[in-house]
Amino acid sequence: GAIASLLEYDVRHAMVSIESIWVEVHGALGGRLDHQLANLFEWSVSLMRMGLPGTCVVGPESVLTMEPVVGAFKKGERFSVMGMSVNQTARVQITGAKYSGEFELRQASHGISNQAHETQVEIVPLMTNFPLLVTKLL
Repeated sequence: GAIASLLEYDVRHAMVSIESIWVEVHGALGGRLDHQLANLFEWSVSLMRMGLPGTCVVGPESVLTMEPVVGAFKKGERFSVMGMSVNQTARVQITGAKYSGEFELRQASHGISNQAHETQVEIVPLMTNFPLLVTKLL
């Protein structure tokens, strides 16, 4: 939480205009599920509070993003997309996957498991003000 808070402060008080942000977080997933979930939600809240389009890489297979994800999966790889909000609906457009189209994610537990069917998959957040969690499934 402290690093995310410092980053938010830096973004708000930057001397130059910042249009988007890319953050890589190392060691945030830990070995315990409770720590992993807490860290994912902490970084989700930080991205929302910064008010910028942005992406936070939180592990070798997961990103929190408010920007499109393009080309992250090879043909045949499985992935999931979840909205990181408990009380708002996210809309997302997915192309190049087994299940392509526009989808509503009503809460985090209503994510989409999918599989890349083309050489390029594109995941585009539509009308959402909170991050999507995009994860490669092993």
